[in-house]
Amino acid sequence: MEPKLFPARYSLAILFLACAFCCHAQSRVIEVHLEKQKPAVKSTIWAFPLEDDTVPLAELRPRATGLPDEWKAYSVTDDFPQALYQGFCAGKVDEQTCMRKFEAWQRDTTDYSPYPVRIFLMVAFGRDGSGVEHVMFDTDGDYDFSDETDYRLGEQPPLVRMAYERVVNKKIVPDITWVELSDRFGERNLLMWETTQGRFSLDGVEYACTIVPEGSYDRHLCTIKIATRNGSAEYDLKEYARLGDAWYLLDSLAPDGRYLRLECVPDAEGREAMQVGFRPYAFTAVDMAGRTVHFPGDFAGKYVLLDFWALSCGPCVYEIRNYYPDIYARFRDCGFEIVGVADNTAAELRGFMDKYAMPWTVIADRDNGKVRRNPYGITFFPTLLLLGPDGRILEKGWNLRGAELENVLRRYMPDAPRAANE
Repeated sequence: MEPKLFPARYSLAILFLACAFCCHAQSRVIEVHLEKQKPAVKSTIWAFPLEDDTVPLAELRPRATGLPDEWKAYSVTDDFPQALYQGFCAGKVDEQTCMRKFEAWQRDTTDYSPYPVRIFLMVAFGRDGSGVEHVMFDTDGDYDFSDETDYRLGEQPPLVRMAYERVVNKKIVPDITWVELSDRFGERNLLMWETTQGRFSLDGVEYACTIVPEGSYDRHLCTIKIATRNGSAEYDLKEYARLGDAWYLLDSLAPDGRYLRLECVPDAEGREAMQVGFRPYAFTAVDMAGRTVHFPGDFAGKYVLLDFWALSCGPCVYEIRNYYPDIYARFRDCGFEIVGVADNTAAELRGFMDKYAMPWTVIADRDNGKVRRNPYGITFFPTLLLLGPDGRILEKGWNLRGAELENVLRRYMPDAPRAANE
């Protein structure tokens, strides 16, 4: 029996539908390619103390060449794991030291290059015959100062463009940044300043995207600005953006800030996220009183401050000692609760809680599966969320700290008693 052949018009129709389906499927993912830009508004990636060879593991640092006599070079990097791993591969660091560090960071050495990567930024200082201090920058990233410009200190450009390398997706790629010398932290620092920018279109609408890092691009430490001619909005990584008629998850950002992936999520409003208007990630844990806590279900109908903190965080401890007890006592009867998730073990917390009363829910996260890492992905302390009675996030960020916390709570619970000194 001979196979039946589709008429040509059917074949064309099937081809058209297949193409339409592919285009629709592709529209579910938007890949935005961005380029490094000299920032119009300064955005600090990090502030690095300029350290010399007296620091621990100084053998990891490169040696400068081409310097005049009596000059001294200083080097910094924002990728110490790569520095450590390539030092181990070169025989400069023993295996135990390297593996212990990677275990503490919860990172995998396979994500890093065993080959030398020029990840360090280098600056050198010296004095002329009159005793005036000068500075040079290794702008091309080769650790050789013989071809660099010699500036009198204070007369260098406000921002200096510097080249270096980094590891992205296990590949060594060239990169650039802008740096500034600063003494604002009481010691000489090298500040990195940069942004990345790009554009994309969706359903005939043009969008401009700007990434403003605050410590890192890929670890929830950046602001993602998406703008059209009608306005703009700011997001964090792993939040949802409403673009046209659809929700898109800001899914991932390359470590160098040059690639942003957005994924269409039709049911975003029913999902959990660390985002205002969304429900927080649910978890179950045992608190310091031995009770099983189902968050946020156990706190339905209440305002809840979810506080990720640690004993090693000075500001966290200060606020727990000086603000929380009074605020909790006055707002509790209005339906307010605190859930503190500490990056500590129960044994570590007991001594602190014996000394300072904490009548709210406290969870020793290191004994409860490390909720802060999964699913929340918390990378710094304190991180604060305020939930409303419907279980959705009302507020997040720095306005929930210190004296500002009461101002926020009073907007939602105006009948709570005032402080005794008001």
